[in-house]
Amino acid sequence: PFVARMASIFEQHHVNVLNVAIRHAKADPHTLLSWSPTEVFCLEVYYRQGTDSQAQQATDAWSQAMVEASIAVGGRYYLPYQRSATVTQFSQAYPGIIRFAELKQQLDPNGRFTNAFWQKYLPN
Repeated sequence: PFVARMASIFEQHHVNVLNVAIRHAKADPHTLLSWSPTEVFCLEVYYRQGTDSQAQQATDAWSQAMVEASIAVGGRYYLPYQRSATVTQFSQAYPGIIRFAELKQQLDPNGRFTNAFWQKYLPN
């Protein structure tokens, strides 16, 4: 069901897809932010985009649609370099973020170790 949704999203958003690789991932049930808590096959999308703000907004739009499609079929998404997913999507895909945030606060109470990713997605 996800592949059909993915194809539709690519067409609807005119995504410049270069390649989609299929990868196998063993289960990682112990990591709080695991993208493969069970054994899975994942689809790795290689695409081309511009660097201006309009291109970034377009990428965010189709990326959010892809994340939504993944969540809808019980999947997750790999935490990319871009922060396209909404905060709600992130917390739905990665419910371990609550425990992770608790541990982060305990081990780094002054927030010394942070970055733009954590500033967006860590619950306060």
